[in-house]
Amino acid sequence: MGGSGRRREWRGRSLSDFLDKPMTVRRPEDLGRVIAAAVDAAGTGVGINNVRFDLDDRAPPLSRARREAVAGALRAAHELAEAAGLVLGPLVELVEGGGGRRPPPGGPVLLRAAAGRPMPVPPPVELVELSVAVTVSAVFEVSPAPTG
Repeated sequence: MGGSGRRREWRGRSLSDFLDKPMTVRRPEDLGRVIAAAVDAAGTGVGINNVRFDLDDRAPPLSRARREAVAGALRAAHELAEAAGLVLGPLVELVEGGGGRRPPPGGPVLLRAAAGRPMPVPPPVELVELSVAVTVSAVFEVSPAPTG
């Protein structure tokens, strides 16, 4: 790595075998040890960018989020129609506007060993709470409320 022409080996593989490739760590408690191994293999110049946390199976929480988003849209439509003195009619259109994960607060994560200072082994890793969000747009027919 760098200009020295040295290759560091990590269990029979060079660090270049791991560069710019996604890696999955299934047990969050192991992440610090994985980072420590990378730093040990590459030295203090190692940088780990774009750390992302995600769920193995997004289908169940995504289904729940969709149901909650639709229920929220129906509740809001009823409240708005009532506040405006209207009667809510049939649903005309329902569109899902998102199903992505919310990024952790604070933007991208950059972990870097400080030159000249040893990195704690394993380095501390702060895990974030993941949330799945869905937005929906619902269009309803409305009519004037009956008078009298």
